[in-house]
Amino acid sequence: MFRPRVIPSLLLHDGGLVKTTKFRSPVYVGDPINTVRIFNEKEVDELVIYDIDATAEGREPDYGKLSDIVSEAFMPICYGGGITGLNQIEKLFKLGVEKVSLSASLVGRENPVADAVRSFGSQAVVATIDYRRKALGGARHVYIRNGKIDAGIDVRELMKIVEDLGAGEIILNSIDRDGTMKGYDLDFMKEASLLANVPVVALGGAGSMEDVRTVIKDCGASAAAAGSIFVFYGKRKAVLINYPDGETLNSILSGENHAS
Repeated sequence: MFRPRVIPSLLLHDGGLVKTTKFRSPVYVGDPINTVRIFNEKEVDELVIYDIDATAEGREPDYGKLSDIVSEAFMPICYGGGITGLNQIEKLFKLGVEKVSLSASLVGRENPVADAVRSFGSQAVVATIDYRRKALGGARHVYIRNGKIDAGIDVRELMKIVEDLGAGEIILNSIDRDGTMKGYDLDFMKEASLLANVPVVALGGAGSMEDVRTVIKDCGASAAAAGSIFVFYGKRKAVLINYPDGETLNSILSGENHAS
């Protein structure tokens, strides 16, 4: 039976995995290899991994680290960070990465989406759009460089651009909600899902599996990605890598079980 994907989102920083809050204050949550092995056992749908140092440091992806991670993974992996052109993308696919996520380069003078789609197909190219809600009105601006720079473009406009260039999927990541566990940006996700003609994935703010169910069932998101709920446990946020089993996940997403 088909069900929407529920995707752990992992952040690489200084060789380990961290979780941020509003793109700040990284907290160490574990070793990437051990974490992937646990997610293998949990039979997760997919993993999305962002190297939050690569673009900030002006370097390419850490191919050695990624090779080690991918060789352990039994699930598809989408990777983002430090990708500026086809050379890096080709290297990543040769390692076994199944999708690449482009972000900062989406607003550069040489947007690589069209070339990547021509070379590797739409299904392999994901546009991750990090955004903040502006103080006035419903405007949501794209931010780059780990949320430090306002790119001066509305999310809706960039969504249209990357869709026209052929991106096969769009991840919308709310910086304001990142790590807060207060729920997704539901109003905007509902709007974005109606605007887009490609799958839209919600990211940023999930505090429970009920939040995941809501953004998919009530807002039309094609999939839900999350970080905190899959690496923390309890009110004190003890580090615990977790993921619901298939039966529980099916039950939650069908509305039969609303437990967090």
